[in-house]
Amino acid sequence: MIKRIERREGIKLMREYGLEDWPDMDADYRSWGNGMCVFGLFEHDWPNRVVDIHMAVRPDVRKQYIGMMAVEDLIKECKLEGISEMRALITGPYTFVICGMAKKLGFKFKRVFQGPQAGKMVDIIDMRLPLKGDNRKGE
Repeated sequence: MIKRIERREGIKLMREYGLEDWPDMDADYRSWGNGMCVFGLFEHDWPNRVVDIHMAVRPDVRKQYIGMMAVEDLIKECKLEGISEMRALITGPYTFVICGMAKKLGFKFKRVFQGPQAGKMVDIIDMRLPLKGDNRKGE
């Protein structure tokens, strides 16, 4: 259900789906559910394969269960690709809802830090999900 998409398309969708100031940057862009959801993934090697995930959902289907299904599929795909940890950096008006969804998916709170967004400094919540030795309940 997840497919890789071109950089230009990924940037366009991130902006159309509500991240108007999404920068023109390289990432591994992926689409889920015939374009209902788009991900921008940034991989780091410190010392294991860690990926930062950024997600935007098409406004007309912006429901919590859509986001959860999309992230569940992304988790499965990242495990198959040998990613050792996923990092969700959460900010914005829906922080409480998004953190709750991330927690249900097994992400754990790591820290809050200040970072730039749209030309100003904002609080960013760092949540992590280890994929090797997955700690989610029921799996």
